[in-house]
Amino acid sequence: MSKFQIIPIADGISPEDAMAEFNTLYIPIANVADRLPDISEDQRSKIYAKVANSVDSKINKEAKELGLTLEGKLHENVETVLVALRNKIQDLTKSNEDLKTNTDAASKNEIEKLSQRITDLSSLNTNLKSDYENISNEKKTIETEFSQKQLEIIISNKLLAAKNEYTLVDDINIRDACTFDESKYKFSINEKNEDVVYDANGNAVISKMTATVGTFASYKEVLESIYAKRGAFKKLLGGGGVNPALISEKPKLENRINLGNKKIGR
Repeated sequence: MSKFQIIPIADGISPEDAMAEFNTLYIPIANVADRLPDISEDQRSKIYAKVANSVDSKINKEAKELGLTLEGKLHENVETVLVALRNKIQDLTKSNEDLKTNTDAASKNEIEKLSQRITDLSSLNTNLKSDYENISNEKKTIETEFSQKQLEIIISNKLLAAKNEYTLVDDINIRDACTFDESKYKFSINEKNEDVVYDANGNAVISKMTATVGTFASYKEVLESIYAKRGAFKKLLGGGGVNPALISEKPKLENRINLGNKKIGR
């Protein structure tokens, strides 16, 4: 039984029609379900129609977005839309999973490639560094050997020039003795391109021919002392001929150079 009495205020409207109009216009939507028994069948049909149209509109909108063409009854359409939505969700979920799987796999593969690239570059860098060091060492070795060879040639030329300053006897034994004495010395030059001769003990021979203290003996001075010691100088006559009687005779040299034992460390 209704708590309120609806009285028509216009002629020709029955109490039932007035109640239906009131129910249609003023019943809160939240209470419609509770008030349905109080609403006339005609009004309820109108309400159902509006609700159905609203639901159909929403369903058709969703169906259109899903690419569906709906036919048949409303509940069947609802089920079709729900199935389509469920399938769409499943497809999206699977796509998302596949994307994640593919992305992870691609990232892992790319990381592995980059890691291998880094390893290869590191190995290449190590090899290049080793090759560079080998080449540098080889270059230094060649430069050292070349410099040493140049030095040996310079020393050999200087020693030959010093030997050419003297004329020696033809006696092979005397010559061999001179060569043996020469082998006891090491002929060299210092950074100032000065003659330096080292004795068998590795000490530099000091000159006796200069007034400057500590001056190194020249090649010529050392050779002259050897040749004088062995009597290797050939006696020449005034006309340029050789006196055979004097060849084997040891010359008596005035102001003979005595190198003595005065030496300095190498």
